[in-house]
Amino acid sequence: MKRMGKRLVLLLCSIALFCSGCAGGDGSAATTTQAEATTTTVETGTTDSTQEMLTSTQTTTSTTVKATTETTKKTTTTRITIKLTKTTDTEKTTIATELDNTTEVMTTMNENTTVSTTSSRRTVSRKTTTTTKSNFAQVTFPVAPKYATPALSALAVNNRINGAKTKIKSERSLVAEYDPEWAFAHQNGITYFKGKYYVGWSSGVRHEDAAGQRILVASSSDNCQTWSEPTVVAVPEMGTHGQKTLLFAQFVATDDMLYVYFIEHEYGASHFDSNGNFIAKDDLEVIASRSVAVFTSDGVNWTEQIELGGNSNESPRQSLTGKWFSGAGDGLNIWDDKGEYRVKWSNLSTQQVADARSRGAELLTEASWYQTDDYVMHMMLRSNAGYVWMSESYDNGETWTDAYPTKFTTDHAMFNFGRLPDGRYYFVGSSTMQEGEWRRYPLELFVSEDGYNFNKAYILRDEKYQMQQQGWSKGGYFGYPEVFIHDGYMHISYSKEKEVIEVTRVKLSDIL
Repeated sequence: MKRMGKRLVLLLCSIALFCSGCAGGDGSAATTTQAEATTTTVETGTTDSTQEMLTSTQTTTSTTVKATTETTKKTTTTRITIKLTKTTDTEKTTIATELDNTTEVMTTMNENTTVSTTSSRRTVSRKTTTTTKSNFAQVTFPVAPKYATPALSALAVNNRINGAKTKIKSERSLVAEYDPEWAFAHQNGITYFKGKYYVGWSSGVRHEDAAGQRILVASSSDNCQTWSEPTVVAVPEMGTHGQKTLLFAQFVATDDMLYVYFIEHEYGASHFDSNGNFIAKDDLEVIASRSVAVFTSDGVNWTEQIELGGNSNESPRQSLTGKWFSGAGDGLNIWDDKGEYRVKWSNLSTQQVADARSRGAELLTEASWYQTDDYVMHMMLRSNAGYVWMSESYDNGETWTDAYPTKFTTDHAMFNFGRLPDGRYYFVGSSTMQEGEWRRYPLELFVSEDGYNFNKAYILRDEKYQMQQQGWSKGGYFGYPEVFIHDGYMHISYSKEKEVIEVTRVKLSDIL
């Protein structure tokens, strides 16, 4: 046995225990993700042999330390009780901690003193945010899933509600009204940057994704009550056969810069008549595509278009380990430590998608995600088969299981999954086809305590809008909702019949 180290490092807030060694209990390699944390070093006694410490009777060491955490900005007292016991193959250490009676941490130490930490991250006060820069957890991956197979895990996810859906109190604002000259408005997103809210979307003449489609942005300096006149931040270039088209993807906002990502498509000759006019058809002939962005430091002056990988169908969000992810097609984009630049795309394989389609999925796309307290990543996928499909990752989004259908019903539409600041889970979208397929009505919010049973439901919006101008692939009362949580509110941007852009916001305290 190796001599034990002379120091224990306690990471307050995640309360993770670091020791020497880097192998799993079975001797296999393990990957450890560590995020920023406040540290306090405590001197401990040493022994010439680990075996001397690990006797058949339990040895208890109690230590009291004082530290200041980023979360509370006050001095707190933490009592650490360490119990060491001998087992057949490994030494296991259970650490019971008490930090203002809010956080519990269980830590397992293997034979080589490598530490695997699982944090419950739950607090006594439900409405208190606990995911901050000072308490991202240190976790050894892969983690163990809750269910024996990914198929069983998917079947456990459902939206069977307890009681009736209730309409939640909300505020609504009009971002972009119907414009007969630009009658297509869709593919939207919302964010906050330097004191203002921003909404972006795709704007076209009539048909969805037609040649000439551009990118617009509007801002609000009064908490989404009123919005500025839209600004055109990007227009498509000319292609070989006609003008290209731009599709809004997502915002990425840092302290210093606001990025607008979008997709540029170039269509083949079959989409244009002899005069260069666009011909809309179901079988799109895309001959070239790339991810493009413009950005600004002041919200007024925008750069020229640059090719920049990372287009997604939602803005990046942080996981429990501090890693940034955004849903993108049949996978997730993984971003750098600031959530500013995409590092890579982690997605299902071509074979996995083909297998899912052979089992009933019409497609797998427009992914969203959340991470449960056991650090399993859940990628939720649009299937157009009546139910959300799900794939899981046990290694922090690096690889994915096969996708399987959940019991969570949905219309043929994009949706958003995520977590509220209090730790609960949410879905925003349309869960029924009561108005027929593709109608995307009403706009709903489902809430779950455990990430599986979304059994509380609210109606966010149910006002109907009459389409003013028919167009190819237009329709849907509430299309492509994008969720952004900020300053005590859940903000949701969406299109109406792909002609109008609105924002609804709900107080987090009203989501009971």
